[in-house]
Order: sequence, then C-alpha cells, then structure tokens
Amino acid sequence: MRPVYWSLAFLMLSAAGLRGQFPTAVVAAGSAPYAAAVNPATNQIYVVNFGSNSVTVIDGATNATTTVAVGTNPVAVAVNPLTNTIYVANKVSNNVTVINGATNTVTATVAVGTTPVAVAVNPATNKIYVADSGSGNVTVIDGATNATTTVLVVGFPSAVAVNPMTDKNVTPQNTGTSGTLTVINGANNTTAKVAVGTGPYALAVNPATNTIYVANKHKQQRYGDQRDLERHHHGGGGYQPVQCGRQPGDQPDLCGGLRQPHCHGD
Repeated sequence: MRPVYWSLAFLMLSAAGLRGQFPTAVVAAGSAPYAAAVNPATNQIYVVNFGSNSVTVIDGATNATTTVAVGTNPVAVAVNPLTNTIYVANKVSNNVTVINGATNTVTATVAVGTTPVAVAVNPATNKIYVADSGSGNVTVIDGATNATTTVLVVGFPSAVAVNPMTDKNVTPQNTGTSGTLTVINGANNTTAKVAVGTGPYALAVNPATNTIYVANKHKQQRYGDQRDLERHHHGGGGYQPVQCGRQPGDQPDLCGGLRQPHCHGD
C-alpha cells in the first residue's frame, strides 16, 4: 500500500491584497491532522493528529516542528496563553492530555467523561471545559490542580465555548428531536437552558457583545429555507434568540449587521 502523507498549509494575504491568497509554507504534520490552536503569546501552533495519536508543535517563526505523544484519537485542542499550557481532548481514550508549552512535555493526563469532542479554556479563571458527547456532560478541569468537576447537560454536547468576560461557558446539545444550549456559570457550575434549533453542532462567542452564535445543521424553516445559525444575546430577560437566515424579500447584508430581527446572508 502506498503511504499517505499529511500536511498543514498556512495562508496569508499576498502583496496583491484582495487579488488572492497563497500558501507561504506547507508543514508536515502527523497522520490525519484534525484540529489546531495557536498560542499568540509564544507564536506556537498545535495540531492534533487523529491518526497518529500525537500533537505536532510548529514554531511560527521557523516552521520547525516537534511531536508530542498524546491519547487515542485526539480531536480538539485549546491553549491557555497565560499559563502556556495546552489541553488536548482524546476521543477514544476518554481523557485530556496536558502539555507544558515551554518544554513540550506532557505534565498530566486527566480522565474526563465518555467521548470528549471539544475543549475550551477560560484564561481568566484557569478553568478548562470539555464537552463529553458520549456521557452527556461537561468536565470542568481546574488548571491549577487538574481536579475535575462534572456538570450534567441534556443530550449530547458537540462543542463548547467560553466568555472570559462574564465567566459564562456554553455548550450545545442535540436531543434527537430538538436542540438545547446549556449556559454554565463558571462561579458555581449552575446551568441555564436555552432552546435552539435541531442538531446544534458548533458555536462561537463574541465576548465584547456577550453574544452567542449557534449553528444548527438540521433546522428546517418555512419557504424551503434552511436557517442554520441562531444568535443569542444576554439581555435583562435572559438569552434571547435572534434567527439568522434568509426570507423572501430580504436584502443581502452581513450576519453581524442585525439591523432587523433577522441577520441576512447572500
């Protein structure tokens, strides 16, 4: 069988500006690179390799690489730039590998729930949040001690994100017929539920506006339209959803415009 080689390409704008982008380097990684994270403080890039159970550490200044062995089938990685610590979620071995960014050595392996698929770091509190899809919970890791706390959620969490300004941490779950967004209070791990579309799969948080964006991959709407993004803003009455999609007669606009109850797309 012919061997398969995997690589990671980095893009940057060419001198022509908007005329195009081109790769400035192709850096060899491990087998089946699956996710990546950057530590902007150290200019180090961390690529998890699902097939080779490793992390490729890339020096952003030279593109030189170092390989760190982790758990079985890593699928997610997050960085705490304040402590220069890297957290890798290993889907099959059900644990998180903790890496010292200064030495590229493994300092701990932390047991979490079943099938961890996502990880996020709150650098302000040094807490790490792991979405355990198989066991239906979020594991909270104390970055100072590696002690863990389990927070139960509804359904199967597929992602996790953090707002370090409010110490609120969010994870979407698919329950089969509907979707839920769980908001975890980082101070006491209490939860609040927000109904979202069917099949919530990914999300992002804007800390400056305290707004959460949830992508629902199975949400069908009227007029044959597929609305797969919802916006949730924390106001006085809780997290208020604002649908993002198109309706007949809508004018193209950027999703961030929000000049009407819908945020539009082309």
